[in-house]
Amino acid sequence: MPTPVKYRQQLRDFGYRCTKPREAVLHTLLEADHPMTASEVFERLQQNCTKIDLATVYRNLHMLSDLGLVVQIGFAHEGQFRYAWSEGRAQAQYMRCEQCGDIISLPVPSLKRLKHFI
Repeated sequence: MPTPVKYRQQLRDFGYRCTKPREAVLHTLLEADHPMTASEVFERLQQNCTKIDLATVYRNLHMLSDLGLVVQIGFAHEGQFRYAWSEGRAQAQYMRCEQCGDIISLPVPSLKRLKHFI
């Protein structure tokens, strides 16, 4: 898992400041065990008493996605994107249960094995 120092340096390398809202969004995604929607990130930040508005969350997620620090994931029929920290997840695939909504991460090798059965 990347360290806060590492992502701060990556932001600086791209020419961006490490603002408190930006760090809060990144930290929330780093701690998450599954990809989160912007609304979920916002709710988690509100629970932690972080002063941030939803528009700021969206702006930061979009910018972090453009920089490649965060991946944008879309699930069919959900109508919104989910976001996850990109490092170490480039080869991850996610599945969402249509009944309960749980999201699980599947390593790519297991998906490659499935190809042989199709």
